[in-house]
Amino acid sequence: MRNNVLAWNRDAQVWGWFDIADERHWPKSTQAIPLVATPQGVSSNAGTGTPQTALSLEDLNLKFENNLYCPALGQGLFNWGTAWKKHQYYETLETVQNELSLDQNSQVAEFHVEDFAALDLRIPADSPAITMGCYAHGPVPGVLLGVLP
Repeated sequence: MRNNVLAWNRDAQVWGWFDIADERHWPKSTQAIPLVATPQGVSSNAGTGTPQTALSLEDLNLKFENNLYCPALGQGLFNWGTAWKKHQYYETLETVQNELSLDQNSQVAEFHVEDFAALDLRIPADSPAITMGCYAHGPVPGVLLGVLP
């Protein structure tokens, strides 16, 4: 996921919502579930449901880069995991980068549009969305896009 504006989303600008038991959505270094080896001579997918080598976030090859985040007051930035299982709420991109190794070259900044209610989503010429290549290109039905004079 790259070159996007993620703004004004109620609970979090990104929420990795994974309800799986093997914790593959967490970095290997933070996984709490012990590995269970498959008995010799038994296929890893034959009945146990537990692979011999557990997957991790690193193995999933998820990429977030060059995104612009703009949470409104009281909104979260990055939530990882479901609320009823292991989860973490990240308040800064630095912690996302350090703990999950996700989201490189992104930033948190204000994102202003001319008139959101009227779907006039033109932005100022000095918006970081332009310099980062995050602003929409091409027509969007019912929406006014462009750079304000």
